[in-house]
Amino acid sequence: MNSPDFPSTSISPNTSISLHPSHPSHSSKKAVAVTDTPRDTPREHRPDDPRPERPGQPARGGGKFGSALLIHVIAPLALFYGLRWAGANQFLALLAGAAIPAAEAVRGLLTRGRAGGLQLFMLGAMALTVAVSFVSGSPRVLLIRSAWGMAALGVWMLVTLVSRRPFLYEAARVVLDEPKQRTWEGNWERYPAFRRLLWMCSAFWGAACLVDASLRIVMAMTLPVDLVPVLDDVLLVVTFAVLLLFQRVYGRACLRRHGLRRDGVRLFPVAAPPGAAPGTAAC
Repeated sequence: MNSPDFPSTSISPNTSISLHPSHPSHSSKKAVAVTDTPRDTPREHRPDDPRPERPGQPARGGGKFGSALLIHVIAPLALFYGLRWAGANQFLALLAGAAIPAAEAVRGLLTRGRAGGLQLFMLGAMALTVAVSFVSGSPRVLLIRSAWGMAALGVWMLVTLVSRRPFLYEAARVVLDEPKQRTWEGNWERYPAFRRLLWMCSAFWGAACLVDASLRIVMAMTLPVDLVPVLDDVLLVVTFAVLLLFQRVYGRACLRRHGLRRDGVRLFPVAAPPGAAPGTAAC
């Protein structure tokens, strides 16, 4: 008796087999559907996998900066001048504007469950400023609350100079995604000139914040009260413009002097000073 001929089918280890009825009236008969789906196929190319491929986590620095700008600059300024336009006195308008960043700071403290020394210092300074302003009844005391914040930031930046990593190293890691963080860490480990650059720029940032705080106190005590809030924000823009300009000019000069070139966060050795490998000498 001749056996029926069956088509030959080769099944590889990566072959998936699905069984389904070939006809609704013959449920006992099964048809074999053979499909080759390589297991190493990327997920986004597998039509039978509904899960999306997960890209690397993007940097979220822009969103954080925009939120901080809204809470600490735009909203308090708009509320102050809105209340003044509505006829509120200077003290009440300044107090309402100060309540927005204070409420956000408290919310962040409750959400995270803990706060660093800088956050606690700023909250304490803000509470002290409000208490003193109630006692004195002077709106000028409320105006110096931004000076406390810049002073705290400047002192913190200078304190990081005696730690293992300066301020700018840690600040950059907060806004970089994981691949760029690894590149940033590699630059720190590989190039002494890069380490020296971050130390020097962090020191300049700290000193600039202290100068900014001093100017804010002078403005609060001498200029018309209604003019100071907007001048505070103008001074903030000028301070950060100076900081970024210094960091750009000095950073490029330092890296070029030591045979390094920057592309994004990646450093490339291009030439070395006489008798030294690229990036090994200090700025």
